[in-house]
Amino acid sequence: MPDKVLGTQPTSLPESKIRSVQFLGPGTWFDAEGKARREPQLVDLSVTTGSYGPTATLSVHHDIWGLFDFRGRPHHDVQTKNAPRLADALRELNTELGVTPEIGEPTYFGVATAFGIATPDADEDGFGPNLTDKL
Repeated sequence: MPDKVLGTQPTSLPESKIRSVQFLGPGTWFDAEGKARREPQLVDLSVTTGSYGPTATLSVHHDIWGLFDFRGRPHHDVQTKNAPRLADALRELNTELGVTPEIGEPTYFGVATAFGIATPDADEDGFGPNLTDKL
């Protein structure tokens, strides 16, 4: 990918520099039975360069990474098949950029951890928060 990005430099501006790249990512996730599913916007990755070095921001757009779906129903089998992949991707990104992760701000849909999504508290019936009012 870096070669493709560098290849977009205009020949009329040889001194130009790439400051920011955003990758809007379709991807594959796995359902409870292990069947691969395609999602048009599974993740977004933005990489920005500066005098202090590169920074990256990763955003995820699905409930597959956490213990509960957006309705608050536990889906351990889905999380087990997908959350480790997110953790591996975050570790690889940190290694490639040579950085220590900084946790972003919590959102209505979740709280980031260094290598995934925090598990919200369950209610007395074992359900998480129902977040569908914002979908």
